[in-house]
Amino acid sequence: MIEGATITCEAKNGHLPLTFDSSNVSFVFCGSFEHLLEEKDIREETKSMGFNACIEKKESYTLYSHRFTLEDLVQYAGIRQEIAGRIHQIVQLYPLTKEDYSAILQDEEISPVRRLESQYGIRLRLEKNVREFLIENAMRTRLGVRYLSSQIQQMLDEQMFEDYSKTEYELHV
Repeated sequence: MIEGATITCEAKNGHLPLTFDSSNVSFVFCGSFEHLLEEKDIREETKSMGFNACIEKKESYTLYSHRFTLEDLVQYAGIRQEIAGRIHQIVQLYPLTKEDYSAILQDEEISPVRRLESQYGIRLRLEKNVREFLIENAMRTRLGVRYLSSQIQQMLDEQMFEDYSKTEYELHV
């Protein structure tokens, strides 16, 4: 499929078969590979020279100071060589900052708060301490925006369980 083949999926339950030509499709492999830096750092931490000499080699852990290579993905992230050979470009993104999380929570289109408001037809209010709590935990756990979304959903679920008829909820920690 990655090579630009035409794939045909069989028909089920009276549906027509689906034919898909992947020759003009770019496949995107996404992953956080959060342990890649740590694993590379551990394996390349020291390099001995001479008798009992040790040179520290912490360059790999300097956040994004070096570009990851396909070899890094194979060696440190467990990507299979036959897949790595088909990757044409690696794009490294920086970790989200507190400001990024805050902006996401407030954004009208991508905020998990706005999504839940739309989904349930309600209004949600997050006090500043709740936003800060969520952001700090997202940073600490490195679980990202999905973490924010699941935590907000959990807080909302608890309140909706108590009183599902409300049209406005204020989330608390």
